[in-house]
Amino acid sequence: MENLKAPFRGIAADVRGRASCYKQDWIGGLCSGIGILAPTTYIFFASALPVIAFGEQLSRDTGW
Repeated sequence: MENLKAPFRGIAADVRGRASCYKQDWIGGLCSGIGILAPTTYIFFASALPVIAFGEQLSRDTGW
């Protein structure tokens, strides 16, 4: 019943305990610079192109 008094206490403790790791992850990600641009662009277009194609097909089939 003690957990009902503070339902997010465990999450807060985890965040406090791993704060230095989170900081290090963000700094490492930001320092990677241009190296992350190519995979990010690839994933964006790999996700966006099927959506555009499906939308065009749906538009033609429904007359919208």
